[in-house]
Amino acid sequence: MTPLRLFTLLNPAIGIVFATVFLVLWLNQRNRPPILLMSGASAAFALGVLAQIIIPPMPKIGLNTMVSAVLYQTAIGLFVEAMLIRVGVAGNRRWILAISFAILGGIAYFFYVQESLSTRIYVQNLGAGAMLCFAALRLRTATNPKPIDRVLFWLVLLTGLHFLPRTVLTMLVDVPAGMITPENFSRSLFFSMLSFALIILALLLCLTFLLA
Repeated sequence: MTPLRLFTLLNPAIGIVFATVFLVLWLNQRNRPPILLMSGASAAFALGVLAQIIIPPMPKIGLNTMVSAVLYQTAIGLFVEAMLIRVGVAGNRRWILAISFAILGGIAYFFYVQESLSTRIYVQNLGAGAMLCFAALRLRTATNPKPIDRVLFWLVLLTGLHFLPRTVLTMLVDVPAGMITPENFSRSLFFSMLSFALIILALLLCLTFLLA
C-alpha cells in the first residue's frame, strides 16, 4: 500500500472515531438529537471516502461516482442540520434537500449525459461550499449565541469559502497536465490536496461541535 493511500485512509478513520464518540454521547444524552445527527454525518463521511477508494471506476455505470457523492452530500446535510438544530434555527430541511438534489443532479448529468470529470469536481466541491455558506448564514439568525457558536460560524463560513480557491487552483495545475481522468484521479494533485484539507477540516469541525 502506497504512503498516499495510507494518508487517504486517515479520513475514514477520523470519521469512524467521531461517529463512535458522538454515538456514545447520544446514548447518554438521548434528549439531544443533534448529537445523533453528528454521529450519522461522521459515519456517512467515512463511508463516502471508503467508497471512493474501494469501488473501482466503472465507465457508464458510475457506482463509485454516485455512491460516494450521495454519502458525501448526506454527511454535509446531516452536519448542517445538526449544527442549526443545536442553536434553535429550524426550517432548514427543505433547503438542505433542495441544494443536495441540485448537486447530485448536476453530478449525475455530467456523468451519464455529458461526461466530464472536471465539471463533476467543480459541481461537488462548489456545491459543498455553497451548503456550508448557507449554514453559516442561517447560524447568524440564532438567538442568544454563545461564544463557541461565533467560533463555529466563522469556521463553517471560512470552510465553505475555501472550496472555491482550493478547487480552482489545484485544477489549474492538474487539468493542463492531463492528470484529471478516472484512471489517475487518485494520483492527482487535486485528490492529494482534497485528502489533506478534509483531514484538517473534519478535525476542526467535529472538535468545535463537540466543544459546543
